[in-house]
Amino acid sequence: MALPGKKGIISFIVILFFSGLIYGEYRFSNAVIQSKRELDSLRRTRMVLERSVEQKTKRVSVYKKAIADLKQYQLDIPLDEVDFYSNVQQQLNNNSVRSNRIRSVKASGGRNAVAIDFEGPYYAILETLADWRNMDVVVRVGNLSLRSSGETMTSGNATIETVLKEREE
Repeated sequence: MALPGKKGIISFIVILFFSGLIYGEYRFSNAVIQSKRELDSLRRTRMVLERSVEQKTKRVSVYKKAIADLKQYQLDIPLDEVDFYSNVQQQLNNNSVRSNRIRSVKASGGRNAVAIDFEGPYYAILETLADWRNMDVVVRVGNLSLRSSGETMTSGNATIETVLKEREE
């Protein structure tokens, strides 16, 4: 009777061993499948993040280029009303446009404005408008009206606006 008991125990151990191998393979297979899923998910996440970084890098380069372009056109702010008026008047004089009247007018939003009645050749007035735009101080043409006053002469009204430097007290 000892023999069949030994065969039974050996058979049980062999079956237990193979069952353990099958269970181990099943667990290992599930772990590999789970790892592959995580790896695929991480790859997708990496691709999304790389695209995001690439887009942000492009945006930063565009912003840096825009800032560099803006620095080329650095504008000042007039010190006071007299400085502003003299800059506007100087552009009229440079283009041989006669100013009939210059007066201060109210402007909204903390800006200062000057209303100008002027007269001169049409193309000289256009050059004056371009010169106002290209002044080294911040200006805005708030209102402009032109009318013909003879064959070669044009007259008009313009309102030029700016902001002034805040006074330090």
